[in-house]
Amino acid sequence: MSQPNHNLLTNKVEQPVVNALIVRRDGLTELLDSSWEHRLTLLTAPSGYGKTTLLVEWLSGGGRNHPRAAWVTFDEFDNDPLRFWTTITSALKKACHRLQLHPQSLIDLEQDPGGLTLLNPLLNEIAAIPYHTVLVLDDCHAITNNTIQDQLGYFVEHLPQNLNLIVSGRVKPQIPLSRLRAQRALLEITERDLAFSLPEAQSFFVNVMNLAMDKA
Repeated sequence: MSQPNHNLLTNKVEQPVVNALIVRRDGLTELLDSSWEHRLTLLTAPSGYGKTTLLVEWLSGGGRNHPRAAWVTFDEFDNDPLRFWTTITSALKKACHRLQLHPQSLIDLEQDPGGLTLLNPLLNEIAAIPYHTVLVLDDCHAITNNTIQDQLGYFVEHLPQNLNLIVSGRVKPQIPLSRLRAQRALLEITERDLAFSLPEAQSFFVNVMNLAMDKA
């Protein structure tokens, strides 16, 4: 019988390290603080808009301090339900040692990859954790498997109150969002929000790129 942690790269469930020379995004970290009031937060923008850097800044203390944070970075090899949810479970166990999910519930995804209720044991285990946790799913644009998209939609729909989910990628996940918007349970941060203001652009060129800029 296969094991759910097989061939998992440990750096996939580690929060990235970013260059110390970054442009502080105080307004956006304050906006992310409000993610606690929403079931789902979406960061959607093309490559180069600083999505990952912003999230690392926020989790590292740029916004509210989050000692219980689980991080997953996806790639195209994660388009398999068992691998996808095994990676998420490993990230949650790394952040929440109380999580005691029985491996068989994930292994069953090999036999019934479309089974939505197979996520119930994971959801129940998360609900039993006695503190709030934030789960970041980064580079989710790499996930194109329709079965996983359906499962992620189910996961969001039944998300426990003690877990806040942040999904970051170049495109929005293919999950139902209209009900979340109607319930005001969705926070959306787009490229318009992530684009530098003029002062931030000047700070980037001067403090990060070390380029002199003439005053207008």
